[in-house]
Formats: sequence, C-alpha cells, structure tokens
Amino acid sequence: MSIAESNRAQMAPEAVARRIRAHVRWLEKEIERTDRDLDEAIKASSAFEHNEALLRSVPGVGPVLARTLLAELPELGTITGDHHPQAPVCPGGGRSLHQRFRQEKG
Repeated sequence: MSIAESNRAQMAPEAVARRIRAHVRWLEKEIERTDRDLDEAIKASSAFEHNEALLRSVPGVGPVLARTLLAELPELGTITGDHHPQAPVCPGGGRSLHQRFRQEKG
C-alpha cells in the first residue's frame, strides 16, 4: 500500500502530494509498531518461538511466511500423525473423476 501511495504522490499536485507523503510515513510507522508487537508476542510464547524457529529452518521460509503460517494455522506443531484437520477430503472416496463418471454411466 505504501508503494501505491508513493506512486500516487508523484502524480498529485504538491498540496495533495504532501498529505500523501505524510500518510505513507504514518503507514510505515504503524508497520514498524505492528512488527514490534508481533516480535514481543512471539517471544512471550515459547511454543510460538519454537515453531517460528522450526518454520524458518525450512529453506525458502522467511519471517513473513513463518508468521503468516503461525497466525493462520495455530495448530502447527500440535497435530499427531493420526489427525489432519486441514487435509482435503476427496468427495469421491478416493476415486478419480473419470472413475466415478464411468461407474455412474454404468
């Protein structure tokens, strides 16, 4: 959003551009404050801290993805091998669409 606003400021009259630049500075400060709050929340929880370190050890997983996964999938690290609540269920009982179609046509 801040990039879009910065681009918009380049096209705007100077009076409007000043306000847009002020808004971009405000956005950047809010992002920094939110990142600090998130850092503190993760450090306050040994489970989140451990899971973030584990996620970050995977090649290609950086801080943004690791924290997104922690936020969206809080059950990470707590599921046993027998329990997969996020696993998709095949509506055809494991048969392919082609197999189901052939069986229905008889």
